Amino acid sequence: MMTTGYDCEDLLNVALARPIFSPTDFIQIKGRGTRLFTFKHGEGAAQRTVKKDGFALFDFFANCEFFEEEFDYDKKLELPKEPTEGGGGGGGGGVNVDDFTNTSPDPMARVIRDEIGLFGMRIDREMYRERFAEQASKAASEDKELHEAFEAEDWPAVEERVKRLLFEKPKEFWSLPKLQDIYKTDRLPSLREILAVVFGLSPQVPSRGDLAEEAFEKFMATTETNATHSRELKTVFVSFLLDPQSRLLLEHGQFPALRARDPNLYASLGKLAPPERDLLIAYIQSQVPLGDFELVA
Repeated sequence: MMTTGYDCEDLLNVALARPIFSPTDFIQIKGRGTRLFTFKHGEGAAQRTVKKDGFALFDFFANCEFFEEEFDYDKKLELPKEPTEGGGGGGGGGVNVDDFTNTSPDPMARVIRDEIGLFGMRIDREMYRERFAEQASKAASEDKELHEAFEAEDWPAVEERVKRLLFEKPKEFWSLPKLQDIYKTDRLPSLREILAVVFGLSPQVPSRGDLAEEAFEKFMATTETNATHSRELKTVFVSFLLDPQSRLLLEHGQFPALRARDPNLYASLGKLAPPERDLLIAYIQSQVPLGDFELVA
């Protein structure tokens, strides 16, 4: 099917019976399973139809895991070197292709069933990220209003202009929830955070831990806090933001309950004076948007 151009619409499932190292080949192969089709069983009055609503990808060589966790999407490819010998007589020179030897045991050791959503695989997310980045960059260079807003660092105007130019347009139908699925880490990013990555202002969308580090540095810089307890303050600060259960206990003053839940947090809390502890909690409640730290799968 890959080489003949035959579009096998009635393909029910796809089995990967060898290793794949090319992202393009992997996308095209698994894409064969996405063809829509209505299966017909029987004839005449006894005929019944079943619409295809999904397919199974039987991966015997961990190709999905390879492209999700191991493949280097940022690696710069080197062009093949020209042959130095052989002349025009044919043969010789060229590029040597490394052989692959599979040393895995033949019997199937385990079976893992993993449901993949619309943007579930990293290789798909990378493709959509690249596509959105190209469209957003093109819009920023061609649209005067967007370009001026970006140069002025007027982020509300940038966001609104991007929504007007790119959101809910035919083909991709970009939207904030769709982009959040593509760019999410352990949290759902804002449109501004996504655009900062697209326009090269940030290397990646910050994780919950990144935001907690940034918020703590701001806390230390803007409050009169004893720096000698910075380690203990940071432990309490980060736990408050990242652990909802610990946050609940801290807010209600149920400190003894933290001893069994998080001994390190309990020990750090014990080294802080009540005014330091109260200042930290009050600062977070008034200055830090807790919604930014909600954990997503």
